[in-house]
Amino acid sequence: MFTPRLVIPNVENPYYNTPDNGGYNPCIIGNIPQGATQRTGYPGLNVLKNCVSYATGRFNEIIGNGKCEYLGNRNAELFIALAKSQGLQIGTTPKLGACMVWQAGTSSGTDGAGHVAIVEAVYSAKKIMTSESEWSGRVFRTKVRTLGSGRWGQSASYTFLGFIYNPAVDFEICPYTTPTTAFKKGATGDNVRWLQWHLNHEGYNLKIDGSWGNDTQTAFNAWQMQTGLDIDGWCGALSRERLVALLPWNKGV
Repeated sequence: MFTPRLVIPNVENPYYNTPDNGGYNPCIIGNIPQGATQRTGYPGLNVLKNCVSYATGRFNEIIGNGKCEYLGNRNAELFIALAKSQGLQIGTTPKLGACMVWQAGTSSGTDGAGHVAIVEAVYSAKKIMTSESEWSGRVFRTKVRTLGSGRWGQSASYTFLGFIYNPAVDFEICPYTTPTTAFKKGATGDNVRWLQWHLNHEGYNLKIDGSWGNDTQTAFNAWQMQTGLDIDGWCGALSRERLVALLPWNKGV
């Protein structure tokens, strides 16, 4: 079961410390104090602040094999090539536990090292939440990101390169766009397919046919009752938000 990381790791977590500090992480010591000649790293998590070392630690922490087998000590924008050499799958669809990769400027590395972050929640194909660390920013943060123009919340100086999928996470994103208006019995189309897909993840066994008939009505009423919502027969904003929040990989977010 995937558990999102919403807070900074506990001190001495081995996935966020170098081997000489009792950990597994192969990356460099983090940027604490910022810009100092001798970086000390964050106390007890000495590879932070650094997006690369955080992403390497978190990606492998999700796998949980007691080592940092994947990703590693590279500029962020080189992670895609590194991941491919390690046999990892790359894609453009967000998935839980995936490592997001951005290039800064060109791929030369002289105009920026890029950025990486880990997907902790997927609200839709165009909205997610990440955890990350920043070399010149915060030691740890979570951030809700939207696809927007294709950069997933990064500035125009960055280019999004893709998602590196985590081999330990079994995840299926809803193939239907999240509805933006309320609908009820009698509706047809992808809004209804979205609802049927989510109700099936709550234990109902509906045919995803895009038609809100008696079976979908019965399941939806039962779900509203079970969830403590008013049984009004409408799939409005509150019902949609609750259905997304109850997906196994978003619980606790």
